Amino acid sequence: MFTINDNYNNEELNTSRAIRKSGVYTMKCTRAKICKSNKTSSEGLGLTFEDKDEQKTWFAIWYKNKNGEDVEFATRHINHLLALCGINENNMNWDKDGNITSLIGKFVGIIVEVNKGTDYNDSSKEVYEYRLQGFYDYKTGKTVKELRDNAPAVIVNKYVEKYQNAQEVVLNNNAGSNNNNANDLGMGATFNNDDDLPF
Repeated sequence: MFTINDNYNNEELNTSRAIRKSGVYTMKCTRAKICKSNKTSSEGLGLTFEDKDEQKTWFAIWYKNKNGEDVEFATRHINHLLALCGINENNMNWDKDGNITSLIGKFVGIIVEVNKGTDYNDSSKEVYEYRLQGFYDYKTGKTVKELRDNAPAVIVNKYVEKYQNAQEVVLNNNAGSNNNNANDLGMGATFNNDDDLPF
């Protein structure tokens, strides 16, 4: 028999869910953790973001490939994220578990493409796969370069137009989960240049 506990009646419903449409989002970083492969020399930054409606996206930016070599486009994304959050080598803080605590709670604009993927542990299960297109300043709609050059916001507007009619990605799982457990550590993230992926 279940336990009756009146304290549960004081809680709001959990409306948290995965982002299901490609688009341009203003989000808060809720997880930023260095992750390393057990089998190769790959290293990445596992990130989770949440918007005001508690929609989430999660992915890893793999900045070292399987041979431990730098992956330039990934390092570029990380540098853009840090710059937009006002973080540099002098004010970046870490904890003993590899979390970049200075990123937690920071807001940033994210351009993300959403697709169906396959769970790494269960090939019969579909999951959300997030393809990072880039970060931008959520207050101005400008990329880092546009901010530095004092140029108009062009890039983000192109993505807004590109994704304005994006369809919601629907998973064909029996359970109809809102979560993407395979990508919870960001393992399913891909980038614009699949040839440089570390796996």
